[in-house]
Amino acid sequence: MGRSAGSITSRTRCGERLMGLGFGSRILSATLTRRRIKATAITRLYVEEIGNFPSDRPVLKLMATLRSGAGVPVGFRATGNPGGPGHQWVKARYIDPAPMGFRVFRDAVSGLERVYMHGQKLE
Repeated sequence: MGRSAGSITSRTRCGERLMGLGFGSRILSATLTRRRIKATAITRLYVEEIGNFPSDRPVLKLMATLRSGAGVPVGFRATGNPGGPGHQWVKARYIDPAPMGFRVFRDAVSGLERVYMHGQKLE
C-alpha cells in the first residue's frame, strides 16, 4: 500500500519499507534475511545492535554494497551493547584498536577509517 504526501511516497511490502523522496532519493528499511543485496548500491548503512550478529560476515556483506557511481560519499554507522553472540568480533574490530575510543584509525587491509565512540551513562 502506498501513501503520498507531496513529493514523498512510501510503500510497505513483505517486511520492507521503501520511501521515495521527490528528488530521486530512496530510503529502504529491510531485514537482512528478506533482502537480496548482491547487486544493490547504497550510500548509507545503519546497523542496530551489531553484536547480535554471531559473525562479521553479514555486516561485511552489507558493507560491500556501499558505493556510488555519482560520487556521493558513503557512510556506515552501527550501534551495540556489550555481550551478545558477536561480542568478540565487534570488540576486536572496533574497540581493541583504540580502547579509549574517539580516535580515528585507518584499517590496514581496507584502507577505510574507523572510530569507536563509547556511550556514557549520565545520572
